[in-house]
Amino acid sequence: MMLPDIRHEAKEVPCSARSFTLTRTNASAAACASTHATRVPSPWSTARRALCATTTAPAASAPATRTAATAADNADPLATIAAALPNRLAQWPCQIKLVPVQAPDYQGRGLLIAADCTAFACASFHERFMNGNVTIIGCPKLDEGSYTDKLAAIIAANDISSVTVARMEVPCCGGLERAAAEACAQSGKDIPFEVVTFAVNGDVIS
Repeated sequence: MMLPDIRHEAKEVPCSARSFTLTRTNASAAACASTHATRVPSPWSTARRALCATTTAPAASAPATRTAATAADNADPLATIAAALPNRLAQWPCQIKLVPVQAPDYQGRGLLIAADCTAFACASFHERFMNGNVTIIGCPKLDEGSYTDKLAAIIAANDISSVTVARMEVPCCGGLERAAAEACAQSGKDIPFEVVTFAVNGDVIS
């Protein structure tokens, strides 16, 4: 028995139909291109592009920022600590020749009689020696006259708990030590007396 041929024969599309299809396709493409050409970008798209440009573009200040960070990393940590330390000067003025004989600042405190150079030689002078004391300074080589009478009057007229002399190792500071010792004896008070001597590099040597 012969089976029927079920293959479909290709049907030729008329030329008019092909022309219509091509025309419609070309028209759609032109319309789509026109739409994209005239499309106004949304604010969100504009903002997103601006953000991407800002994020990816190299910052103009980057070298300066790196330089500042490097400088901060290389900063001396001791300098940072020193800058945060408080000033321990309890009164003003502080020169022996200028301070008053009697004042509220003296009461109940130790009296630190310091040579001018000591605070410059010893970096920790404020915390180690001035803290809690009234500090008065002088230089027997530069100041005229003796300190003995003035110091004796200060010690006698006020409630001073102790006397400390801070001097340098150089011979000229010996005059400050002698004046303070004589002043304590002249005041008639029996109070603790101490001498602290600094080397020129700031070390305490006695």
